[in-house]
Amino acid sequence: MAELSRPDQIPALKAIWAASFPEDSHELIDRAFGRLYRPADCMVECRAGRPVSMAFLLPAVWHNGPCTYPVQYIYAAATLPAYRGQGLFGALLRQAHEEASRRGQAASFLRPGEPSLTAYYRRFGYENWFTAAVLRLSREELAALGGRAAGIARFSSCPDYGARRDALLAAHPCWIRWEERLARQAVDTASGVLIGPGGGYPAGAGAALPARAAGRLRPGASGMLSQLPV
Repeated sequence: MAELSRPDQIPALKAIWAASFPEDSHELIDRAFGRLYRPADCMVECRAGRPVSMAFLLPAVWHNGPCTYPVQYIYAAATLPAYRGQGLFGALLRQAHEEASRRGQAASFLRPGEPSLTAYYRRFGYENWFTAAVLRLSREELAALGGRAAGIARFSSCPDYGARRDALLAAHPCWIRWEERLARQAVDTASGVLIGPGGGYPAGAGAALPARAAGRLRPGASGMLSQLPV
């Protein structure tokens, strides 16, 4: 049965991450654990007393017009290759949903690692909820931004990035608020703009890109949400 993690399991959890996301360096993994890891924010499935499947259950707040809802974000979901195809992660995900309901969280959302996983997550009640889009600027376009480009870099690297992001998005009809440590992780790994119900909101440094570039955004992977009983 899946359970919340313990600090002494961190080396095994890092090994699962490295085996599942080989493109990530050890430095990136260490930095991610430094920001993300809390025993109550990570669930594991063990075999012979050792974690073989994991997922972070990150807390967030969904702002939908005048209403706010506590929600759960499933992140870095991974299983050691030798243990895949045995239903371990499915059991972990169901347990994660039960944990979210106990915490009073209204929904669980995630971004599948690849489009082929969309059908898999539908089996657990997830439906398409947002999409990601990527915009690439040439050197000439960055140069044309001049001082604004430097401003983007300063904004995304400031110590209170999360609070500044919240202030920019406060008037948006639909957006997600993160704890500062989670917002910092997001800006470090951001690759584009998240487009949710009612429009788009920025992920990471994309916050200050020129509005005229919006027509060149290329759709990326869809994100999914599952409403939970509370």
